[in-house]
Amino acid sequence: MDVNSDRWMQLLIDAGAQMQVTVEEHQARMMAQHAQMLLAWNKKTNLTAIVDPIEIAVKHYLDSLAGLSYIKSGNRVLDMGTGAGFPGLPLKIMLPGLSLVLADSSRKKISFIKHAVRTIGLKDVEPLQARVEQLAQNERFRSGFDVVTCRALKGIDQIIKWALPFLSPNGRIVAYKAAKEIIETTASKENSTFGAYARQFKIQSVEYHLPINKAFRRILIIQPKAKE
Repeated sequence: MDVNSDRWMQLLIDAGAQMQVTVEEHQARMMAQHAQMLLAWNKKTNLTAIVDPIEIAVKHYLDSLAGLSYIKSGNRVLDMGTGAGFPGLPLKIMLPGLSLVLADSSRKKISFIKHAVRTIGLKDVEPLQARVEQLAQNERFRSGFDVVTCRALKGIDQIIKWALPFLSPNGRIVAYKAAKEIIETTASKENSTFGAYARQFKIQSVEYHLPINKAFRRILIIQPKAKE
């Protein structure tokens, strides 16, 4: 199955419906464009270890869409450590009204994203080559995001530490976690750094299974606690 085939796009539509996500044909086509470019660039530069078309559909695109319930059109979103654009670009395709910043320290990955954004024709998307610690020093980005997403980062305490400078007062972190990364809350609470953050934030764990391969996943929704 080719990522640019009608069958691949129909897979996104049908599997999305299993997740209660309505993927329109034009949205599936944009994801197919992105996937096709991803595989073409991947032959020259390492962007993803996943190259099977069905696995790409499930593990990259459909997994990214699992966070849609926690993001609204019009939100300003920062995707930390975006890699080849996940989950940020699939979320943007589904919610065109997002204002999206995609940050990664890898020049080759940001070069790919810039090319993909231009080719697909996405608007209000800013790819940036930067480490999040450096980006946090820029006043333009501090406290400016409704949502901070991340898929590749491990450790709740580290995620909160990096995302915190970017969150607006009522902002939230949407962190995607794999099955082997069973929630670290208990172990991390022993860490004094996490303990300090735990007093400020509430953490909701949402479990789900991906369609087709039925892989177990978890999304952590991390929000500031209401001040008493």
